[in-house]
Amino acid sequence: MNVWDLFVSLRGLSGTGTHVRYGIDGKDAPVNADNTTVLYTCIKILSDYFSRVPVMVKDANGKTIPHPISDLWNYAPSNWMNPQTARSTSEWDRNAYGNSFFERRGNKLEYIPAREVVNYYIDKSGLTYEIQPIGDPNDRRRDRSRQVSARNLLHFRGVSADGVFGLSPLSAAFATHQLMQNATSTVSAFYRNGAMQRYAIEKTVPSGATYQQVVADRKQFADTYAGPENAGGTIHLPLGEKITPLAVHFADAELIQTLEFTRDTITSVYQIPNWMLSNNDSQQNVEEQTAVFVGGTIANIANAYRHELEFKMLTPAERQKGVHVEFDLDVLLEATFTGKINAFKTAVNNGLMTPDQANRRLGFEGVDTEFGKYHFTQAQYIPLERYNEFSQLKKDSPVVDKALSDNDLDAVRSILRELNVVRNGQ
Repeated sequence: MNVWDLFVSLRGLSGTGTHVRYGIDGKDAPVNADNTTVLYTCIKILSDYFSRVPVMVKDANGKTIPHPISDLWNYAPSNWMNPQTARSTSEWDRNAYGNSFFERRGNKLEYIPAREVVNYYIDKSGLTYEIQPIGDPNDRRRDRSRQVSARNLLHFRGVSADGVFGLSPLSAAFATHQLMQNATSTVSAFYRNGAMQRYAIEKTVPSGATYQQVVADRKQFADTYAGPENAGGTIHLPLGEKITPLAVHFADAELIQTLEFTRDTITSVYQIPNWMLSNNDSQQNVEEQTAVFVGGTIANIANAYRHELEFKMLTPAERQKGVHVEFDLDVLLEATFTGKINAFKTAVNNGLMTPDQANRRLGFEGVDTEFGKYHFTQAQYIPLERYNEFSQLKKDSPVVDKALSDNDLDAVRSILRELNVVRNGQ
């Protein structure tokens, strides 16, 4: 994101109000300047969290395999942008503008600011984007637009209204409330035309006064008390005048309130829990809250990225073989050391992980032996579908006749017979 993008996204800090871009070229969703910090924090949380998530390419058996997708996304997206910056910038654009773009150029991914993708075309050859570079006003190349095939442009979008361009979450919420849109234009015109004032001066006109005298008196009052240069002074009303407050109808007050995006509205559309904005109102511990956020918010974001990467960066042959993309969300799940130990212990005891895998995930050197590579489980576990076959515990022993139904009793008898043979010298 360049300086201009940051200014556009956060210009509410200067008191002029923040507008979240409505897709590519539509209306803006107004955000009160008081809530600019909430908006910025929500987008920053999503960007920071998603920037930590690596991508893995796996085969049909779930084994991680080397692939250009993971090389680009995890190590070197381009010649000037590191992977953390690429992921963070992509997620920032997606939430602030509803769209983020990366163009495939050879074996690199080139970041394209969302504001530069100005249009699209769909014809027999498929989907094509139009890119209009935005840079130095003195750069003549800024007037040169170019077209890029959708196959060469990774497009990560928010909620899409037309199947191509996405909306930012806040703009999508704004667009779905037709009453809110109508109220915005109505109230805006109402205030812009000076149709509402909070106070009025009530005056008793003496008999015999002319209209010109009333106008001149009103102008003199405005010149004396109105304007910033007269602020803080005391108003001296002539005899027969008083200031009367004007009440706003309750329906108008309700209408004005519906136009404001509150803290709760912003956090809900971005699916950010309140505790992440220093408002810990949950009885859950940090680990449980983080798990809910990762599973309910980040997982949905990762799913959108996964499908775009698979659609445009996997070949048909790879997809037929079961090659797929996964984001490792486990890196976001924080836990105490004791909790990690218990989790990996359970995974090893139930055959989900090998001792070597568990040791390495904990940061240790691993168990680099034959038995460290095995998956273990307890011997008494039997499949329910074959209960009759496995219901009797049958151990490999030279003194146990496995054809017998009562192995324990026959094992004792066999041992006694062998002892008698030894005692008799046979």
